[in-house]
Amino acid sequence: MANQTEVSQAYNEVWQHAAKARQNFWQRDGINVLEALKMDERLVHYTSISAALNIVQTKQFWVSSTSRLRDISELNYGHYIRSLVFNGDDSKDLRKNNIFNICVARANENMSSNESTSFILSFSTEEPNTPDSLLHWNDFGDNKRGAAIVFKQDFLGRATNSAIMSTNLCAIGKVEYDLEKQKIKWLDLFRFIHDNVAELENKYPHEIIADVYSVVSTTLFSMINPFFKHPMLRKEREARALITVFENNYGSIHFREFGSQTIPYYPIWFDGVGAAQSEIEAIYLGPSYDEGLRLKLLGILKRDALCRGVKVEFSGFPRHR
Repeated sequence: MANQTEVSQAYNEVWQHAAKARQNFWQRDGINVLEALKMDERLVHYTSISAALNIVQTKQFWVSSTSRLRDISELNYGHYIRSLVFNGDDSKDLRKNNIFNICVARANENMSSNESTSFILSFSTEEPNTPDSLLHWNDFGDNKRGAAIVFKQDFLGRATNSAIMSTNLCAIGKVEYDLEKQKIKWLDLFRFIHDNVAELENKYPHEIIADVYSVVSTTLFSMINPFFKHPMLRKEREARALITVFENNYGSIHFREFGSQTIPYYPIWFDGVGAAQSEIEAIYLGPSYDEGLRLKLLGILKRDALCRGVKVEFSGFPRHR
């Protein structure tokens, strides 16, 4: 029977293996886990005018917890596809490994708690010269009263590489709407977990492997799940940044009051200290914008040295008061 020192050493060694495996999962050659953004692609963030004013003034996004998504069915869809693939014929051989089965089962159970410390930021990848989608104005632009903020090329990579992101996991990519590609990516993840577990099962106690790789599986499931949406929503052309905050960094999670609720959020700064100009390229106002708020926005931009080059444009749709 192993003593406590041997058990601790085994846990440490398996954790080291798991940390390296998790990093390798995102960096493997030839494996497109998430469809990457093109370097010349600009991102557009549709939001309310009050939120746009806050973004411009504070130089940060308040990134919402995935547990607070407006449409929680988005996550349920990912859960459904994951279950479909796990129980399908392509995973039949993987399911012969009992440790793998335990890891998946525990990860499924732990997803909801992990989602409360995962935060998601959404953008449209429509043509940058015409950020004027009626679909987005209605769904995300405060029913045509809001704003569409156009950001410069690769700003998100610069923002998420800042010091504040260094202690968390971050995934950036386009949302996948193709069902067959979603299935392939879930199967790829299952195989990755299975192969790492199988590599260790003759070297360490199975309970220790299951404990460690259940946590790894939960993290990877939570990171990938929000990037899969129903094929009927493909017109959204959405890109997302997802941040998973580790326990030792929970102090960086903030809270705000929204009606009778307390909402967790994570701040991402995009105009860092020493920046010569803002990452914002232009702001488009929705068809039903408020003239008073437009003037307030112009005043903020004029007073902010970083934002003086930011253009304020109007929607091409007829204005509705």
